[in-house]
Amino acid sequence: MKRFFGTMTHRAGQDPARIVQCRVTNVNLVNWTVDVISQYDRHYYRDIQVAAPYLHYNQGEGIFVAPDIGAVCMVVLPSDTSPPYVGTF
Repeated sequence: MKRFFGTMTHRAGQDPARIVQCRVTNVNLVNWTVDVISQYDRHYYRDIQVAAPYLHYNQGEGIFVAPDIGAVCMVVLPSDTSPPYVGTF
């Protein structure tokens, strides 16, 4: 849903973020993204990023874990129209 940000009655980021329970349908290990479908309203989200538990600012070292196909995950839909991402799985 698009809104008019920056108006007197609405400011960017003032709406609550939504968290949706989904199931993983495809995993892309080259780009570290997944395709998911929501459990209840059957929305399909394609090529969304998986949150990493640790990434170092210097040279990107850290922990990279991807969910398996069929895994249940929680997808965060931010309130500021930035792209969705997998928060937990």
